[in-house]
Amino acid sequence: NIRMNCLNTFSQEQIRDDRHNKNFKKLQRCNVLEEVAKTLVGRLEGLPKDDDGCVVYQVDYEHRDSSGRGRLFAIGEKVRVSDDKYPRTATLQGMQSDLRAALVGKFAHDIDCENSEVRLICSLAHQLKLKDLIPTIISYQDNRNFWLEKIAISHCVPKSDAKRLVNIILSGGRYETWLKLVGISPGVFVENDIKKFYFQLYSEIAALRDQLLQHPRFKWTEIEREKLLKEGRPSNTIGSALLPRIVQCCENEVLGIIHRTFHEHNWIVRAKVFDGL
Repeated sequence: NIRMNCLNTFSQEQIRDDRHNKNFKKLQRCNVLEEVAKTLVGRLEGLPKDDDGCVVYQVDYEHRDSSGRGRLFAIGEKVRVSDDKYPRTATLQGMQSDLRAALVGKFAHDIDCENSEVRLICSLAHQLKLKDLIPTIISYQDNRNFWLEKIAISHCVPKSDAKRLVNIILSGGRYETWLKLVGISPGVFVENDIKKFYFQLYSEIAALRDQLLQHPRFKWTEIEREKLLKEGRPSNTIGSALLPRIVQCCENEVLGIIHRTFHEHNWIVRAKVFDGL
């Protein structure tokens, strides 16, 4: 079909401009969405229907980190269309959000923890009396739209891309990683206050990370540290990899509280979707 012909043409080209790259990614996404839908249809066929004509497809969840504290992943049939590092699965958690809406949108609601990572980091700093280490991160939490607009305008990107900059830095990534991800050349001019903003994010999250990793509450991260060292991870990068584990552990605690509250009020939780239900 037309989509597959375009994908084959784009994938064979050695050089693509930004417009072609964006179109290529959109076509890839449509291709994966179709394959997830086909896989799901094959999985659901033959299951008994209820009075509303719906079927129930139950899946288990698993931790993929050695400490058993990180995110819970739905176990389902993987859908590989390209060389994706993280393939989609035929589950509510693993499919695209627009496919999820079409599948269960009539009777289900998406309860999402907005700005989850930043709020959890700030909450930890408050709990452990370390908030003085992260004034810029707290400023971003309290004035998020202001900072997102400044990032978006200065880089000519949508707000959805601007959000990713902060998340990448707080997860141990770099500004240059984000530039490559959103298709901006490294030599782009950026206002000084934006440069100061992301440099302060770097230094503040590093200072907080060092304190958290030494705290008895997070002693369990040593299990992950040993695993990463055995896998050959450079020792100077392990700290950056461990902070997301701490945030995910806190995220699980919050979702557990929400889950119990829903259960007490007779709401059915149909899926865990990382930072939401």
